[in-house]
Amino acid sequence: MTRLFSTNALRDLVIVSAVSLLAGCTTSTTEVEVPASATKPGVTRTGEVYLLRGLANVFSTGMDGIGSKMKAKGLNVKVSNHTAWKSIANDIIRRSKVRGGVSYPIVIMGHSFGAGASAKMATYLGQNGIKVSYVAAFDPSHTNYVGANISKVSNFYVSGQDGAASHNVILEGPGFRGRLENINVGKDPQYRVNHFNVEKNPKIHTKVINTTYGLTRRLR
Repeated sequence: MTRLFSTNALRDLVIVSAVSLLAGCTTSTTEVEVPASATKPGVTRTGEVYLLRGLANVFSTGMDGIGSKMKAKGLNVKVSNHTAWKSIANDIIRRSKVRGGVSYPIVIMGHSFGAGASAKMATYLGQNGIKVSYVAAFDPSHTNYVGANISKVSNFYVSGQDGAASHNVILEGPGFRGRLENINVGKDPQYRVNHFNVEKNPKIHTKVINTTYGLTRRLR
């Protein structure tokens, strides 16, 4: 059978179709519940973890799975839509002006549109003097850049099967001095993922959760 669409083209077609379908719908971005460091029930570790879903929360249910696993380990986690990234970032910046107002490390993860938002949020925080320890992106929809004050970035992307250059990578932007890795999980048989399930893969979950946990410490 002749394949009519490449993997990248199919992904873009579905995303564009979803945007068109949802045109005119209202997505609330004003309700932002940020982690309350060291005061949230069940939180036993330092840090604040922000997980950003993709378009209309439809394709990113794996972010909720990551959040549940992290909470079980005592991590301070909030799952939000990608559209809330700037509101969340501004709240962190506001709290950073008060001693003890932010619990470090800051970790940001996202899928699809949320992956792009995670890079934007981390860069924005860095520009405002907030250190971001770890960013994990799951197949962003477009090329993104990261800047200063970001320690590590892991991008688990799905490349096209037609040999075309991938547009869903993350690149170094001005001031970036951290560690950046673009990991092509789409062609790795141990993962068997595509754009719509990459954030649900248990092996990837283990990698990002262990990395995050290792950055934190037990609350006193």
